Amino acid sequence: MRFSFILLIFAFCVSASNAQVIFPRTPAPSPDGTQIVFSFQGDLWQVPSNGGEAIRLTAHPAYDYLPTWSPDGKRLAFSSDRYGNEDVFVLDFETRKVTQLTYFTNYDRVTGWTPDGQSVLFYSRRNFYYHRIPVTYTVPLHGGTPRELLPTYAYRGRLSPDGRYFVFVKGADLWFRQHYRGASNMDLWLYDFKTHTYTQLTTFEGNDLDPVWAPDSRTIYFVSDRDGTYNLFRLTLPNKQIQQITFFKKEGIRAPGIAANGSLIAFEKGFELWALPLPQGKPYKISITLPVDFIQNPVDYHTFTRDASEMRVSPDGKSIAFVVRGEIFVMKSNGKFLKQITSSP
Repeated sequence: MRFSFILLIFAFCVSASNAQVIFPRTPAPSPDGTQIVFSFQGDLWQVPSNGGEAIRLTAHPAYDYLPTWSPDGKRLAFSSDRYGNEDVFVLDFETRKVTQLTYFTNYDRVTGWTPDGQSVLFYSRRNFYYHRIPVTYTVPLHGGTPRELLPTYAYRGRLSPDGRYFVFVKGADLWFRQHYRGASNMDLWLYDFKTHTYTQLTTFEGNDLDPVWAPDSRTIYFVSDRDGTYNLFRLTLPNKQIQQITFFKKEGIRAPGIAANGSLIAFEKGFELWALPLPQGKPYKISITLPVDFIQNPVDYHTFTRDASEMRVSPDGKSIAFVVRGEIFVMKSNGKFLKQITSSP
């Protein structure tokens, strides 16, 4: 048997010349809008909202992301797969201690806090394990059993600052399916804890998602591709008037987060983070650099033409499976159509 292929060992998107951050994710502005916490290479970092050198907040082999500031700015909730699946964790800025709050075998993804800062919101598929749409839960800051916020399918939801409303996404589509039109599209819904009623806020046949609240508890910003590209829109209660506020073309935005004081919204766009000053500022790209002593990890390519092990031939004799450096590959017996089956640490 003869085989030849290239195995990509490791790659991080960092420019070696100036340690410029490329592809930061899930930005979370601080309550006063002066700082932004984001996920980069699986750890959480903090940078001024106008750009600059980032400060590392977590350093763990697992993937930390979806940070969200507590209302008082003293803590940071986030999701991490430190124990095999995504659970909810909280970082205390004063003690630098990280505390695990949930322990479930499916994902628990953080979306926010209760207005009093005593519980963390997250969505998960717990009672409805095999359903595509999860349910939103709350878990106490100091530990305890998570409870359903509402007995309905709801995810990517946020409580209003005054605690009266809960805006959430309902639909079975995938967020990255820009331009999708159909029955599985995502819409925004509102639950009123005072009147105990549900209201559908949007009826667009495409995707409306990722709602965030302005401080007045009457204005909602959200992402939609109703103009052909994922952009930010503003919805005002109670008349549900919708106004477009960004006008990007081709390359849309993702994962918006808003400062509690309503001063700015941060979001992903392409391989960078952007910010939009409110109420009528212009969006700008946030330039983020790393400390000079940050360890770089260059791309490393290896070509292998020998030393495969544990070879097995398929029952029909048309395919061959073998192991190289702990990974399983399968190719046709004629040496074509090589496919890597596993990708593990």
